[in-house]
Amino acid sequence: MDPALYNQVRNLKDNEISYPILEEDPRGGPPTYKILKVTNRYDEHVADFAKDYIKIQELALREKQFKAIKEWMEEHIKDTYVSVSGENKGCDFSNKWIKD
Repeated sequence: MDPALYNQVRNLKDNEISYPILEEDPRGGPPTYKILKVTNRYDEHVADFAKDYIKIQELALREKQFKAIKEWMEEHIKDTYVSVSGENKGCDFSNKWIKD
């Protein structure tokens, strides 16, 4: 678990909800807020392929999906038309959806 995240949840009791946590997107997207709730606690351990297979598989799949989406956007964004309403044209998009 990320140390910053651990510090936010370590003192929470079961079914207790955290304060909102600001999280920066490592891929350059806009920051988001997270609210966490402790439902299950597992003792700290080194990842074991046999015991943690499902979690490892989910993380690998999610990373593969993000990579595929990023590659698709880099390839197609210049040829894709996206309508952005006037009040949203000033937004700071993580990709160059608005053409000059």
